[in-house]
Amino acid sequence: MPSHVIAPGEYLSLIADQAGFRDAMTVWNATENADLRQQRDNPGVMLPGDTLFVPDKQDKKIGKPTGAHHVFRVVTDKLWLRLVLVDFDNQPIANTAVVLEVEGASFALTTDADGKIEHAVPRHARKGVLKVASLELELPLDIGMLDPIEAEAGWKARLATLGYYHGDPDDPDHDNERWGWALEEFQCDHALTITGQADDATRARLLDLFGS
Repeated sequence: MPSHVIAPGEYLSLIADQAGFRDAMTVWNATENADLRQQRDNPGVMLPGDTLFVPDKQDKKIGKPTGAHHVFRVVTDKLWLRLVLVDFDNQPIANTAVVLEVEGASFALTTDADGKIEHAVPRHARKGVLKVASLELELPLDIGMLDPIEAEAGWKARLATLGYYHGDPDDPDHDNERWGWALEEFQCDHALTITGQADDATRARLLDLFGS
């Protein structure tokens, strides 16, 4: 499939895995993707409708003498899921036991001093759940559903996840005034010029806090 139009929930590692590539960067670094690389700084966060060139796989042949034992090591890149837990005061939920469930696999982890956990997950992962027993929390995870910060859906999702928008961000009847209030609150908390708009400085700070 030389050209692939990104659908909601798709990301580089998933597409590369489906195409049989063990290293997703082989796809991303194809010459034909030069324009896309200029648009998207993070290959893991693309916008539905983006077109990704997926090259044909090339067979690799290695000559070895017969009559001997040979060991071949195949290296596959990993997809890392990184999450940061903070409380209502934006303070890290540190040193806390959590359970991460992704595609049927369960991992017992502990947040670090910054409230962060990270773990390798299947390269085709789409769904997961994060459970924090001590806080009686069970948080669903939609892997690959985050849009780039430049897109309206992208900055809105980050703003809502950080707790500044108290409503359903996917509601088609969303209140633009409420989004303006959420932006003003975020800008006030982070010493930004209060505009109520998703300007460049606000999006940059959202991206910095969110990490992607």
